[in-house]
Parts: sequence; C-alpha cells; structure tokens
Amino acid sequence: MIKPVHTLLSLLAVGTLCSLTMWVFPEDGIKVSDNFTLEFETWDSFLAADTLAEAPIKDIGEFLDVYTVDVDSLAIKDSLLKEEAVRRQALMRLQYDVDNKQALDKFFKALRAVESDKSKSVRILHYGDSQIEGDRITGYLRNEFQKKYGGYGPGFVHITEVIPTLAIDQEASESWYRYTINGRKDTTVKHNRYGLLAHFNRFTPISTEWPSDTLIEAWLEYKPGRMTYSKSKQWTRARLMLGHIEKPFILSASANGLPLSSEKIEVNQNFSTLEWNFDSTPSDLRIDVSGALSPEFYGICFDSPTGVHIDNIPLRGSSGTLFKKISKAQLQAQYNELEIGLIILQFGGNTVPYIQSVEEADRYGNWFASQISYLKSMVPNASFMVIGPSDMATKEKDHFVTRPFLPEVRDALKRASFETGCAFWDIYEVMGGRNSMQSWVNAEPALAGSDYTHFTPAGAKRIAELLNIAIQEDYKLWKEAK
Repeated sequence: MIKPVHTLLSLLAVGTLCSLTMWVFPEDGIKVSDNFTLEFETWDSFLAADTLAEAPIKDIGEFLDVYTVDVDSLAIKDSLLKEEAVRRQALMRLQYDVDNKQALDKFFKALRAVESDKSKSVRILHYGDSQIEGDRITGYLRNEFQKKYGGYGPGFVHITEVIPTLAIDQEASESWYRYTINGRKDTTVKHNRYGLLAHFNRFTPISTEWPSDTLIEAWLEYKPGRMTYSKSKQWTRARLMLGHIEKPFILSASANGLPLSSEKIEVNQNFSTLEWNFDSTPSDLRIDVSGALSPEFYGICFDSPTGVHIDNIPLRGSSGTLFKKISKAQLQAQYNELEIGLIILQFGGNTVPYIQSVEEADRYGNWFASQISYLKSMVPNASFMVIGPSDMATKEKDHFVTRPFLPEVRDALKRASFETGCAFWDIYEVMGGRNSMQSWVNAEPALAGSDYTHFTPAGAKRIAELLNIAIQEDYKLWKEAK
C-alpha cells in the first residue's frame, strides 16, 4: 500500500529532476534534425506570468458585438465598459491620413450618383490573397451593396476556376489551359498580357510545336451559383474579355438551350469584348469554341447595366506586388471599359512568414506603395482602400501566438496607404489584436480554421459584416457633411 509520504517524496523527486533539467537545458533546444528540435521549459518562461495559455478573448461573439452596440445607451455605472466600447469602435472604423480625410471622396460621389440616378453604375474591384478565395468576404459585401443601391450579378470570374467559387457554378471541357502571373510563372509565356484578373486561359496550349491545322473544340458553361447570395444569382448581361487573336476561330453562345449567337472571330491583336444581354437571368450560358489556335481569354463578367458591381479577384500566394508585372497598356484598356469607383487591396498575409526584421517590413511597404501608385496612374478617378493582414498564429511551445513582425507588416501597409492617398482598414485590430486568432479558432462555431490563418465561412461573413458597417458609416457621415 502506497503511503502519502511516498507520493510526496515521488513528486519532490520529479520536481527536482525537472528543475535541474530546466537549469541545464539549452534555451534554444537541442537540434535533432533539420525538421525536429527538442525543447524544454526554461526557468525564465516557467516563472513568467502565463498570459498565453488561454485565449485572450473569452467570448469572441460578445467581443465583436461591441462594434455594433449603442454606446450612448450604456448605463453610467458601466463607464469602463463604455470607454472600452468607444475605443473598440474607433479601431473598427476606416482610417485616413491626418492630411487626407478625402481618400474615399471619389467613390462616395460615384455611389451617391448611383443612389440618386438608377441609370448609373459603379464598380468595386476587390483584390486579395487566399483569404478572399471562393467569393468569401466579397460575396456578402456585394449583396449588401446591391440590396441598398441596386445592381445584380457576381461580376468578373475566371474563365475556369482552380478553387471553386460560390459566386457562380461553372463547368468546362478538359481542353483549357490556365496561365497566371502569381506563383511560379509558366516559362512558355513570353509576354505579360495577363489582364485585370492577373491570369488568362486558352483552349490550345502555348507551344511553337502545336500543329496549326488541328481543329480543337472546347466549351464553357456557367449557371447562377446555388450557394451564393440572392443578388449574385441574378444577372442580365454577360461580357467575355479576350484578345491577341492570331488565327480566326468560331465562337457560339447559347442560353437556356437556345442559340444566342455564332460568329467567326477574326484576327485582332488588341483586347476586345463580346457581350450578351438577357431579359431575365438564364438558367445557363454555354460558350462553344473551335479553332486551330486559341486567343487569350481574360475573364467573363455577369452583371447588370446599372447599380453596384463588386468583383472578387483572389490571387493565391500573392503579396500584392505583382501588378507592375502586368502589361500597363492592356490593363489600362480593360480598366477603361469599366466604371471603377473603388479598388480594395487586401494583402500582407503571404509576406508575414518571411519577414525577419522591421527593415524588411518597411521595404515591403515601399514595394506595396509603388504598386498602388502604378494602379492609381491608370484609374485616376477611383478611390483606393487597403486592408491589412488579419491575425495569424504560430505555435510557440504549447501556445498559439501572433506571428513575429505581423504588426510591423500592418504598420508598413498603413504607412504605404496614407502616403499614396488610400483609406486603411485594420482587420488585425478589428479581430482583437495580438493573439486574437486563437479566440477565432476556438469560437463556437469556429470563425477561423485549424491552420490559424484563414477564416471559416462563418468568420469571413463576420468580417464582411464589420467591413460593410465601416464603409457605410463613413459614407453616411460623408453625405451628412455634404
């Protein structure tokens, strides 16, 4: 029979052994292999106050509700709560340089024109990294704007999608090739004509050995998205962007199983658009092509002639520094076709893991500023908004903590925004700041995934709701001031 004194002695022995191990074990651990390091708690970390063992925000739902609470209605006895609510609501708002509070004026003027004249339209391009893939965040924002100001349809989508999007359902024959500017570039591409979606498709590959007398047939089919928001399911216009037609080819279109058009597309090195209009949303749009050599297809747009249109343009793996690699002449021509009022740039997350110093973060901010200037030179009548990186966590022993230098990357993007006359939305602080990602992952239901980086659909919608509130609130104040 084990006596209490024996248990006590055993615990003391184990404690003494652990203490000695903490005393002599290297602080940086013992590297066993390139992929494995043996670590042990140090005396300093053991004695330090354990502030990371649990999520810093107990109830993320209650925390986020502070953004929408009526501060003036809080009781006087809750003065500390009132003060915190005011502080949090200020962090949720759009931010501007002190010398340029008019960063969104051009967009607000265009939005007011649409609001007062139902024959007008305005377009928002939402560029971002994988955080917005699948029409996440953008889809909710689009639906809210279209419900309030008019407009239909998901806007521009890729000819073929690698990552399925909720915006629209699509199918394609196997004979389609996709080329993109972000990620590892295909060395067969000897030009930079990637267009506003930063990619293009062909139904024949780029190859000097491709037999020029072989007739290739391919098809594309699009249907209103089953899982998307109501306004995105409706559209009365489809526009296909293509260019660099080196050989004639046949293009036929049909809707609801009935033919719309069939024509021979002649040689044309410039960018051009094919358009189809509908009295009501078709159940499907099918495009058939045949030819010996494919042109470049830059994207297809589903929308309406009037109202607000918001395009979801995810660039997986991108840090937002690729725009200057795209042909300016081509990009300019495509932007000129659209009534762009606002361009949103949501980047930074793909850069954070590679930043090792404040100086590197600053250099990234400078590169990003040059990209903004490049885009602004082509769309001088549009406003710009930058959304910084959301919180991203990495495991540190048994805790998940904010990745190193993420706040510094956020600061660099904010500085780049202000220097180039953009509004800035600090999604990192909106989430709760340092170490908040753990709370989003642990929420019920989960608002972020187990990679401690990407939002779940529920989390993306929550972020979109807060972004919409921030934009609408500033638009309301702008109208009152005018």
